[in-house]
Amino acid sequence: MSATNASKSVSLNMYQALGAVSCVLSLTYCLILNADPTGDFNGLLDNPIGRYLPVVGMIATIFLFVLGGFSPRVLTNGPIVLLFLLASTMALGSFVQLSSGASVENSFLGRSAVMFCVLTGGLVAANDRAMALVTNNVLPIFVLSAAMGIVFLILRSLDLAFTNQVHILRVEQIFFVAGFAWLSRRYRSAFLRYALFALFLWIAYETGKSTMTLLALVFFALTFGVSAAERIGSLYQTKKISRGLLRFLIGLFVVIGLSILFYFAYEIISERGVRYQNDLRLEMWKARWSLFLESPIVGSLFSDSPLYASPILRGMELSTHNDFLDLLAFGGIISLAVFTAATIPIYVRLIKSSFFANRGTALRDDAIFGMLLLCYLVASIGNPIFSTPRLAVPIWFSIGILAVTQLRNSNMRSGALKVRVSR
Repeated sequence: MSATNASKSVSLNMYQALGAVSCVLSLTYCLILNADPTGDFNGLLDNPIGRYLPVVGMIATIFLFVLGGFSPRVLTNGPIVLLFLLASTMALGSFVQLSSGASVENSFLGRSAVMFCVLTGGLVAANDRAMALVTNNVLPIFVLSAAMGIVFLILRSLDLAFTNQVHILRVEQIFFVAGFAWLSRRYRSAFLRYALFALFLWIAYETGKSTMTLLALVFFALTFGVSAAERIGSLYQTKKISRGLLRFLIGLFVVIGLSILFYFAYEIISERGVRYQNDLRLEMWKARWSLFLESPIVGSLFSDSPLYASPILRGMELSTHNDFLDLLAFGGIISLAVFTAATIPIYVRLIKSSFFANRGTALRDDAIFGMLLLCYLVASIGNPIFSTPRLAVPIWFSIGILAVTQLRNSNMRSGALKVRVSR
């Protein structure tokens, strides 16, 4: 795999090298667990230590980089600072529950600890050598775990294995689709793209999971959609189409894409309404919305339990299945605004840049983190992700990575533009 950043930097010292290795081991741990069709890896995840082990590894990376030296620009990076403050607020609010005897997992302390992985991603991205070490070692494991997960889903769909389980590898599919989206951009094979897109649609149909249907659309956008946009852009650059036609085509593609997305969303909601007359998600979302209305500005400042005790399933406490609604209910408009202000610029820079348009050997290794974030954005609407460390650690780490790399690339483009103008 190629190094993510071409710029040269000094070699890693002992602390930085250990921090990078700790980061690689933590991400590898998460990726392996996310490809496990049993969901608990032989009981390992029944133990809090097993669940939060990658978080410990990521926080250890932070301390090792502090000892070994790091770029101070990370501490002034807007998205990282905002998310660090949000995580700190969560941690402080959780002590209200902890003081009354609640466990770490029944408070927001566990989720805030995972959020600090944003800082880990920023520290790694700010050091070219560490970034290359992490991406070069994690990327093959990412793609391999994606292949394993898809094979398990195929075997289950054909009733060849795991027949005692109704569903396997549900929200974990975001990692599989992101891995194969990167692979499809890296190796330019039209047959591979068509085959994978058809495979994802078939798995979605066989498993009956709406999340996989939406992820298949994301895969289509990251492969066929990006290629079409790249082709139109090249026609405009060579003066073969006018600016007016370019704007028309962009608007047309946006309308078609949104129409397809809303159609599938409507079909999924309608289907769920028939299949689940008492949908537990809807019950939880109504309860969280009512909680938000009680204190819409700051919520409860994360002093309440993030788990939902269902009156239908007595004795069971569940995650809300919507990360954004959790922020709104427990942290109010301010918390959701902070999260949005931190993440939206990252998505905007991803779309405006040539981050996904590159292909073949020109495709950056860290593009897989951007693809993972897009898959997360779709899946997070109806799935619990931030409440599960093995899912949340790579997501928060990716946000930290892209908060640094995309800002740096944006500044480089702005500097190049100023140079051209001055000349």
